[in-house]
Amino acid sequence: MKCPKCGERLKKDFLYCEKCGEEIRIVPDFEPEIENSIIETLSAVAEEMSPTVEMDVDTEDEFASEPENRWKRHILLGVCIVCFLILGSFGFFFFQRIYHDNYYKEQIANAQLAYNQKDFVQAATFYKNALKMEEDNALLISYADCLYEMGNVDQALSNYYAVIEKEPENEMAYARIIAIYEKEEEYAEINRLLISSSQTIQSHFQNYMAVEPVFSYKSGVYDYVIPLKMQAPTTGKVYYTLDGSDPRYGGIEYTSPIFLRYG
Repeated sequence: MKCPKCGERLKKDFLYCEKCGEEIRIVPDFEPEIENSIIETLSAVAEEMSPTVEMDVDTEDEFASEPENRWKRHILLGVCIVCFLILGSFGFFFFQRIYHDNYYKEQIANAQLAYNQKDFVQAATFYKNALKMEEDNALLISYADCLYEMGNVDQALSNYYAVIEKEPENEMAYARIIAIYEKEEEYAEINRLLISSSQTIQSHFQNYMAVEPVFSYKSGVYDYVIPLKMQAPTTGKVYYTLDGSDPRYGGIEYTSPIFLRYG
């Protein structure tokens, strides 16, 4: 650094010139021209760096649309969640149905195997499990068959009758009931069962029905001999009496026409 007055080189950290004695100022004197120039330069730089009016408007629009964008994102997220739940529900029910069908078929197969092996208790258990999953008259009959083989005749009959109530034309259920009554010689029960059934069922089991016979002549007084015939639409036997007593007790078996004299 040199002395501003005489030009003598100054020593470091000296506050005056050794040659001329001039005081050295560390802080320069204030010069307005230099300050103005600096201010103008900074203003120009600031103007160049400042955003335009259009940019300010875009920024305001961006901030203004932010809540709307957030609302749209929430809607999209909600729709995605709903779709996920729907697909999940369909998937759950689909796999549940597959498991249900497989388990159902497995129970039936095990029941049939146990029945063939004459393990009726185990077979009844498997049939009962299957019936809990799905009501089926054929399975109910098989379940009743197991009960009958186990000696539970009344329970078996109850289930056979339940099938008839649901399906009045189920010939298999009628055949099971009739077989039980026939073994126990309950023919009146067979007759009562068939009389209340449809004509289709009656035509299949007409050999078990006791139908009132039809007479070849009407009731009345005749002045000539008549050959009275008695016909019944069954293959059973017809019994009769001539004194008005009950033909079920000591009656005469009808085999040919009965000749009645006049009067």
